[in-house]
Amino acid sequence: AAVRHLLGRNGNCSTLPIDFVAPPKGRTLLMTAALQGHVGIARLLVEEFNANVNAQTKQKGETALHLSAYRGQLSMVQFLLTSSASISLRNTYNETAADTAREAGRNNDGAASCAAFIQKWMKR
Repeated sequence: AAVRHLLGRNGNCSTLPIDFVAPPKGRTLLMTAALQGHVGIARLLVEEFNANVNAQTKQKGETALHLSAYRGQLSMVQFLLTSSASISLRNTYNETAADTAREAGRNNDGAASCAAFIQKWMKR
């Protein structure tokens, strides 16, 4: 309720659009929620305010899916995929979210689980 109130009726916080890209990393509100695993906030941003699930950061071209998979946020990865997040978008290192998760999964079991889930999703 607090996030909804802060965003306002049409998804604008003051005069900023919902997909405003904040410096210095160039992340949207959805990307920040995805990185931290806040599925409820992500759901609100996507379903009520039409946040773009495929927006990419200005700096590295990462999407919310890249960020959440890298951090091992499996519930967020599942939500984003069911919300039409693209599994084929690549960052500036030419990596998909599955590639990013696989790389992080060498030292992070959560990221490895995300990589496996995305791979399974791709075969659907």
